[in-house]
Amino acid sequence: MEVLSNQSLLAPSFISHMNDEPFVLIDVGCSGGISDEWRAFEPYLHAYGFDPNIQECLRLQSAEKNDEVKYISGFVGLSPDHPFKQRWEKEKREFTTNSPWDRLAVARTSLLQKAKHAALDHKEKTEHNHWASMELADSDNTIFLDQFVRENDINSVDFIKIDVDGADFEVMHSLEADLKRLGVLGVVVEVNWIGTDHPAEHSFHNTDRFMRAAGYDLYDITMRRYSMVALPGRYDLTIPAQGLIGRPLQGDALYLRDLAAPQNTDLAAAISIEKILKLAVLFEIAGQPDSAADLILTFSERLNRVINVSEALDTLASGPAFSFSGATSFDDHVNRFENDDPSFYR
Repeated sequence: MEVLSNQSLLAPSFISHMNDEPFVLIDVGCSGGISDEWRAFEPYLHAYGFDPNIQECLRLQSAEKNDEVKYISGFVGLSPDHPFKQRWEKEKREFTTNSPWDRLAVARTSLLQKAKHAALDHKEKTEHNHWASMELADSDNTIFLDQFVRENDINSVDFIKIDVDGADFEVMHSLEADLKRLGVLGVVVEVNWIGTDHPAEHSFHNTDRFMRAAGYDLYDITMRRYSMVALPGRYDLTIPAQGLIGRPLQGDALYLRDLAAPQNTDLAAAISIEKILKLAVLFEIAGQPDSAADLILTFSERLNRVINVSEALDTLASGPAFSFSGATSFDDHVNRFENDDPSFYR
């Protein structure tokens, strides 16, 4: 996902102070494997990837070199007795309504290429997201994340990624009661820019309301455009998918804990020093080195017991995002800002 595609400068020094506490990732919709950015947490990376594509999970597991990264074939969802699931089924709702899909150029291209799809091998079908034509896990044996973490004695989760092309909002509800208990630092989830005002629909506004109610802040958002078949635009990829023009259809929303915020003082006081180090690295991976600095400064007294705070801030200030100032250190950079240096303006 574009919202998690940056290199961490802090990770090499920070992970040495993890005290053998793993960084735990849950990746729902792991086709293609977990993103390379998560490898920054190795050798402390523990990951659980879920996907209904049986062959893909087998392929990924056979190629995986980290024994603590597990790929599990199965659909992830909600138990039948969950209130959200009961409401959704009672109202017989679709995940998203008012979709323009059948009027989009991408739908027409998929139809035109239908004859080619049958000749694709497993790898090509996966790359083209033709999951419906592959061998999938039994949908009757749904994986419930709240049950999974308990059965596997997982008492801490640091990050959750959800991208399942449909039931994303349902999957989010499966850990609703566990986000705080597990100490989840962040979530990235695919959102829809379409839909209605119904509170159970998988739309951005419902996702945002859900995450803010759970105590998270929005740190990044992407938007993928799709042109109408009436006047097709150019695709942005080598396969029929998002394009360079068109209406916004989907995107990815990144939510993180803002532990430096005054309203989160009680939560921050109870969180481990390892979690603070992990969150600083997460901010970097998310392209938010300024928030990493804010976090480090806020907890400098606690962090100084395990790291050199001044060196960490200098490392952040040396990143490419701040080269414009010509500063030689964190303090130099901030001083130039305080003196209204012209380099801070276009």
